[in-house]
Amino acid sequence: MLVRAESAKTPITMWALLIWAYKRQMVRYEVDRALALEPAADGSRGLPGVAFWGERGCINGAGTTAHPDAHRVHAHVLRLPPARRDLVIKTAEQGLPPEWDPSIPPLRVIPMRKAGGAIKRIWNRSGNDVGCWITFEGVAEDEARMIRGAARDIYTCWWWALFASYRDAWIEDRLERWKISGIGVEREPWLHAY
Repeated sequence: MLVRAESAKTPITMWALLIWAYKRQMVRYEVDRALALEPAADGSRGLPGVAFWGERGCINGAGTTAHPDAHRVHAHVLRLPPARRDLVIKTAEQGLPPEWDPSIPPLRVIPMRKAGGAIKRIWNRSGNDVGCWITFEGVAEDEARMIRGAARDIYTCWWWALFASYRDAWIEDRLERWKISGIGVEREPWLHAY
């Protein structure tokens, strides 16, 4: 196997590498090979007690098509707790980080309308128009704050999962093609957004 010199490796952020591995290489669908690239406790390849029967498991059955680096990245992601692992894989396959600032329509009062589109009026006993029926549309500020907080909690959990994968992959550095240059996303983008 030809080993590339360290300087010949292409710099890439962890987030871009994850998108490459999951969206471009579709490595998740070749799960058996990720096990073969997982380092065992003794430093050898493969998991202890797990037999590896060669390169197989492509979507169309024609053999493995994803780059070995994609499998190495996938092996690091598989070490994450299940909820974080699934979040990282889902977002990388989509190529989009979790939404940290969801669009939440503000609470507003609007007049109720009849089936034909006319406003439902309120009449007094004299037959005079004194107002209209109202309804509410959107989300109250307290609820909007909770929705934003939950979205930012998910983003923070995702960022820490990226950091853990970055740290492990950077320390190990068995990638042939890539040199990880950073995480590639802000830890708390909402601090700089407004």
